[in-house]
Amino acid sequence: MIILKTDIESTALPREDAVLRAIFSQITAEIRKKGLVLNEEDGSFYCSKRFSWKSTVKEFFDAYHKICERKQVHPIYQESKLTTALKVPYASIDTINLFHGGAVKRLMQFKEQRVPPFSKLPNNPSTDDLATIRKQVASDKDICRFIDLVLVIDEELREYVSQLDQLAAAYMLRISAYSMAVRGAGKEDVIKKKYDDSKRTIERILAPYISKLKRIGAIPSSWQYSFKSLPLTDEGKGYLAIMATLPGSMSYWDNDILPLKSLIEADVKKRNKECEKAEKEAAKRRKREERERRKKAGKVRRPSHGFELSRPSLWYRFDKWVSGVGDWFGDKMHDVSDWMMRAWIWFLAAYVIIGLIVVWVVNCHRKVNSFANES
Repeated sequence: MIILKTDIESTALPREDAVLRAIFSQITAEIRKKGLVLNEEDGSFYCSKRFSWKSTVKEFFDAYHKICERKQVHPIYQESKLTTALKVPYASIDTINLFHGGAVKRLMQFKEQRVPPFSKLPNNPSTDDLATIRKQVASDKDICRFIDLVLVIDEELREYVSQLDQLAAAYMLRISAYSMAVRGAGKEDVIKKKYDDSKRTIERILAPYISKLKRIGAIPSSWQYSFKSLPLTDEGKGYLAIMATLPGSMSYWDNDILPLKSLIEADVKKRNKECEKAEKEAAKRRKREERERRKKAGKVRRPSHGFELSRPSLWYRFDKWVSGVGDWFGDKMHDVSDWMMRAWIWFLAAYVIIGLIVVWVVNCHRKVNSFANES
């Protein structure tokens, strides 16, 4: 049972107005490209067969004034702010409550002035109470129409605010998923679910609105809502401040990629490998350039009456030979050192073997001499 109150409570408006502007920004930008200014009938995001800002407001006040004329009640005229308030792409909570509260206030006016059957309503009537008295006066079309419109206004505006709340909550859920992903707080499948749920909610609520805009030609039929173009609010930037400490981290939000810890680590490894490869290529390039520079420096031309000396000086040739030897050692140093090490090993091995042979020969010679002397 829903109690009819003057104001509808909202968790999104006006606190999350910046979030809603961010969500609708790319849609309104696309409409402006065609130079269109939409009225509240075509431009309102809320799509319903029972409610529209233009027709429902008019029908309600027409039904209200009919009862005032019949029952001789001094009417409360329509608030001027309701006419001038902005309702594209969505109305503010003040505008919503101005219309909703006005409908409840006019209903209670009939009760206070003891207009039947409204005099039977309790002080805090509910939608069920209205449905009950409607059945009692089913033959009175004017009163039934007025009660129907009060019920429609209450139900539809609650759903209107609920959808705005859901959009704002989905946006903040998306930010929460990004923050958890960067911090590695929680399982990746849980974070992915949050991320996917936020996208599905926004797409579900905006789908009828986008279809309507395509149908009336306000946006191209091929246009698609893109989460890559979703702006980040100042509050959102505060939540994602940790992302600024990671290289290229904000590009994840801009490209609609969930920055999971595993993905970030893979990207960091990839960037490190690319940096190492680039450094090696740069080192090779510098070495190549240095060789080219030395080669060019060696080709000294001495012009003399239009011809080049055929043979450089002895000192120049000696210097070039020494430079060439130095370059050869620079390029082959590793190979030379390996060759010298192996040569030393073979030399030592041969030295030991020869030494053993010499010792063995000397000992044999001594034994032979000793045997000869004894004989």
